[in-house]
Amino acid sequence: MVEIEPGTVMRFWAPTQNTNITNRAKNEPGKQAVVFLHGLGLDGILTWHLQVLALAKTYPVYVPDFLFFGGSFTDKTDRSVDFQAECVAIGLRKLGVEKCTVVGLSYGGLVGFKMAEMYPDLVESMVVTCAAMAFTESIRSGMKERLGVSSLPEHLIPETVQGVKDLFKFATYKSPRMPDFLYKDILEMSSENRKQKVELMEALVVRDEDFKIPHYPQRIHLLWGEHDILYNLETAHSLKEQLGGKATLHYIEKAGHLVQTEQPGAYNRQLKKILASWDEARKQDLRMVRISTIYVHLLHALMKLVGLRPQAVQIEKGTIIHFWVPHRKPTNQEKAINEPEKPSVVFLHGFALDGILTWQFQAMALAKKYAVYIPNFLFFGGSTTDRADRSMAFQVECMANGLKKLGVSKCTLVGFSYGGFACFKMAEMYPDLVHSLVVSGSAMAFTNSVSLDILQGIGFSSFAEFLLPRTIKGIKELLEVGSYKWPWIPDCVYTDFLE
Repeated sequence: MVEIEPGTVMRFWAPTQNTNITNRAKNEPGKQAVVFLHGLGLDGILTWHLQVLALAKTYPVYVPDFLFFGGSFTDKTDRSVDFQAECVAIGLRKLGVEKCTVVGLSYGGLVGFKMAEMYPDLVESMVVTCAAMAFTESIRSGMKERLGVSSLPEHLIPETVQGVKDLFKFATYKSPRMPDFLYKDILEMSSENRKQKVELMEALVVRDEDFKIPHYPQRIHLLWGEHDILYNLETAHSLKEQLGGKATLHYIEKAGHLVQTEQPGAYNRQLKKILASWDEARKQDLRMVRISTIYVHLLHALMKLVGLRPQAVQIEKGTIIHFWVPHRKPTNQEKAINEPEKPSVVFLHGFALDGILTWQFQAMALAKKYAVYIPNFLFFGGSTTDRADRSMAFQVECMANGLKKLGVSKCTLVGFSYGGFACFKMAEMYPDLVHSLVVSGSAMAFTNSVSLDILQGIGFSSFAEFLLPRTIKGIKELLEVGSYKWPWIPDCVYTDFLE
């Protein structure tokens, strides 16, 4: 039992404290937790027991019971999918889960999509079974028409034994033959908190005009029952199309909505197959991430070989700027024999990367003949401030003060994009410091007309959306727009770039 907040408790089935599964998963690259989310019919372990038995030896498995199922409860009146998703996410974090694959059936699939949208750092991948991104009015109407009913809660949350039997007819390819006492037991379990469950179902419905398809960075696999009536194959193909073709779809023959119970062998084989493929992809990503990390270390080593070193400069209390600077200033002896002092060149980066990653090739080309300085703007590459001032004037003031503290009295500024704006501002504010400018891909000031022209040209509604992407797709769009022909690189490098 996990207390989410005072008055809200969620029950989980989780790995026991003395199990080696969690530790093994942490030590084995690519392995991560698998979280099973149930539908509106039964609680978590009754829905997923056949999958838990198949996976628990290999993966850390977590099976939460949604609020009003299996002992989970809240005193709040919020019945939204958002609140369920929030409670599951908080519960998982309290249990120490940092990343997971979500496997969701029906209502659990809807909550899974909401978790993926709200917590992309937690949900890395999804297996969705017989569900949708959102329970829109059109999906509800199609479901009622296929079932031939006027009210979904009346039939999906039954009040009689006959109602339970009818529900199994809807939800399975071949209705199971069970004695009446089992149907009665199922009715008793499903009837607990019926009022709240009906409210959950009513809170699901979204107007079609209000639904906007989110972007999901996660890997997604759709695993369907071929004869599902509630969410039929047409719904599955439509969902795959909504996901932009990035999702994969597999359907299991002779199975309906409760495919994981009707065909557990086929379902588990397919589930293990997709999890194993994602494990392997993660291992590959981890190997490539190490390559990216090695590249950064090599780059820093190269900078030191060409005569640069990192240095943090305190501008004022609470404000620090990180620079790459020449190894040393000329000695008095060198000055005495009239050894000419290298002219100073200061490189100012744009909004995508820090200074050294932006200007690495230019630094290596110029460091022998020039005193090269590469600052990182505030909030890039370790430069920080506790002041609330975000103006270009304050950035420039910090750069200028930092350069003066490093002994630079005159310099040429080389600025790219955001750094170009800073060049012009520094030249205006510190004409005694700035001798000349080289500006690339920028303007004198970021006026409304400049902003509007650029946004129209690139097809974005805001610069925050374009320059501060939240997804790998956004990173790719940023780099493609910013280049004539961007070369192919593996997704793991985009992941590093995004982080």
